[in-house]
Amino acid sequence: MTWLLLVYALEIGYMPIDNYAMYDIEAPFLQQRKSFYTELESYIKIKKIFYIGGSIRTDMWSMNTERPNFFPHKAEYKLETGLKIKNINIGFKHVCLHPVMPQTREIPKMHYEQSYEEIFFRIESVTK
Repeated sequence: MTWLLLVYALEIGYMPIDNYAMYDIEAPFLQQRKSFYTELESYIKIKKIFYIGGSIRTDMWSMNTERPNFFPHKAEYKLETGLKIKNINIGFKHVCLHPVMPQTREIPKMHYEQSYEEIFFRIESVTK
């Protein structure tokens, strides 16, 4: 029984859409905090080669080091579809990132949004 495998891949692609929107801010802002995230992902396969699915990821800051509390500050949505035959994957991916404003005013507002799309070709292999 193999308990450890190395998976490696090469992916090349084209990005027909790559948007990044910045909003006016009073002053430049950079703050580093401890972060956590949750991600839910789901896919369906049709005829063992076609797949479609997506995920939602929410990033959260811990605002207080004495007690755990998590404040969401951005959400990332991903939709992916494609064909996967053995170790070759040809697909399309749309990803968008949006700010989340919790009720608390303790966290700074996120001043950007992003979206991009990828058309990709991926070759994957596994060591034995």
